[in-house]
Amino acid sequence: MHFVPALDTYSCHLHADAWEALPQAPWGLEEIARKARELALHGLQSTDMKHFERYRDSQGVISTDAVLRLREIFQGLELSFELGTGGTDVEHLKDAARLAEALGAKVVRTFIGGGSWHNQAETVERLRRAEASLRLLLPLLDELDLSIGVENHQDVSTDECLALINAVASPRVGVCLDTGNQFGVLENAPEASMRLATCAVTLHVKDYHLLPVPAGGYVLVGAVPGTGCAAVRQTLAEVRKQAQAAGRSSIQANLECAVEYIPVTPARRGWRDDCRTAARLVVEAVLPGGAPSGEALATLAHMETLQKEHSTEAALRFEDEMLERGAAAMLQLLEG
Repeated sequence: MHFVPALDTYSCHLHADAWEALPQAPWGLEEIARKARELALHGLQSTDMKHFERYRDSQGVISTDAVLRLREIFQGLELSFELGTGGTDVEHLKDAARLAEALGAKVVRTFIGGGSWHNQAETVERLRRAEASLRLLLPLLDELDLSIGVENHQDVSTDECLALINAVASPRVGVCLDTGNQFGVLENAPEASMRLATCAVTLHVKDYHLLPVPAGGYVLVGAVPGTGCAAVRQTLAEVRKQAQAAGRSSIQANLECAVEYIPVTPARRGWRDDCRTAARLVVEAVLPGGAPSGEALATLAHMETLQKEHSTEAALRFEDEMLERGAAAMLQLLEG
């Protein structure tokens, strides 16, 4: 079993056209694909369907010529491609699956979504709808020879994610394992990743620095893989072992090394009463001394400076540096 080192387009979210890009001429999938090869990577995962807005006609249909051109670009660069979308509406997922097949992809990534992971009744209903949609999607996945990876997207717990995959019970449906995201739902991300590795069909290789907040909770700061608290090396080893046991020949490992700052605090998240305890236990598990690393503090200070200065050029330069350092670090981790 081997990993295909790849780039997740969210790593370029300051440059790219799917978000509020900073440059006047934002990168599209063509430019990000070329960046992936420049970084010595061999795959690409698009994070958001907004990447395809520039290819839609007046009726909202994605141009067939544009799809063929993108597929030729990916093939010419010798990049494997995975299509990313979000949500579990079955008709939307069917459209995404057909687009993925046309682009030469073998995996579609989605997530359940919703910002109320602490609202149990709402979460149960979202999971129920997700299970029903994924079951309805199975015949098309079989027809197109596709798999779908449901990402742990800071929206559901590890137990809930695994229960969904086990309920659908199809080799076509697995997890897009994000190695850092379970910090966002007050879980020990390294422990969660070990459990999710059993059904991973694709990866987001992500790391976070974790900085405790005196009022409770912590702040997540994007980190170069292997330098933060997510125990990326150990997770990759477990994914490799589980994939070999399942008879998989390869898994795409998509670098998600983003310039981002995410508060996981009572004020931001609307916590239940037990959330402070859960956050404290996470901090104690991944920061035994209770203090963040010097690199974590320096990264946070640099991000805060960029925010204050409102310098587009400096922000883009910092993202470029993170991309280069992140790709080099991930390549080393994948060798191990």
